[in-house]
Amino acid sequence: MLDIQIADCTTNGYRQGTPLPNFGSKLVLESTETAVLDAAVSSYDRDLKSHRPHYVVDPRACTIAQTLDSRYAVIGDFHPTAPHRTSRCIFVAVVKESAIGLNEQESVDLGRLLRFLCEREGVSKVFTEVAIGEKLGFSTLKELEGIISWHAFPGTDEATTPGLINWEKLNEGLLDDSPEHPTEEEKTMARKLDELKVAELKEFAALMELPCSGMKKAELLDLVKDGVLSGKMPHTVVTR
Repeated sequence: MLDIQIADCTTNGYRQGTPLPNFGSKLVLESTETAVLDAAVSSYDRDLKSHRPHYVVDPRACTIAQTLDSRYAVIGDFHPTAPHRTSRCIFVAVVKESAIGLNEQESVDLGRLLRFLCEREGVSKVFTEVAIGEKLGFSTLKELEGIISWHAFPGTDEATTPGLINWEKLNEGLLDDSPEHPTEEEKTMARKLDELKVAELKEFAALMELPCSGMKKAELLDLVKDGVLSGKMPHTVVTR
């Protein structure tokens, strides 16, 4: 489970583009070419009139920084037909170097961070994988929804950002609908479960529709605790 932290980095006098339309919503991935989030944000702040993404995500620190108002388009050097203004393109920079991939867990966590942004920005939780060196056409990009790499935009042939991405593992996190972290109430309930008898634990398992036939108390306790901490337990307080 991720405890996602969000930093608001939109207070400086940066330059922003024109208002974005409400169709063709997508997250456009790029890489920061840095190892840490703070270095990336600092680099964008050095020139407030140059390109900056709407968000910077750090899967290692489970942190998201919003660096641009997502109602407006990014600025920078784009091919004349690139739909960064003609559809709702939300640019997301991943804290990584293009030539270096994330490990499997970091890739899953990246997917979870992107899931959060998809829900926040109303973007479909799907991705279109485009091989580095290939480009999509203007009409295709304009209509496309979901998650796409910046290198798929028409323009410089040698563009590679965001570089190496483990799309399979990213998709695991993207489709993970478990709560990001248990509530305090759920943590308290999990602690109190140790005091319950087998019959009572089975009642809780039944409430969460968890199969528990033939389980010993220790196995049953682990099953019910996992259910509570993953948010499956109705709002019933354990009072014993």
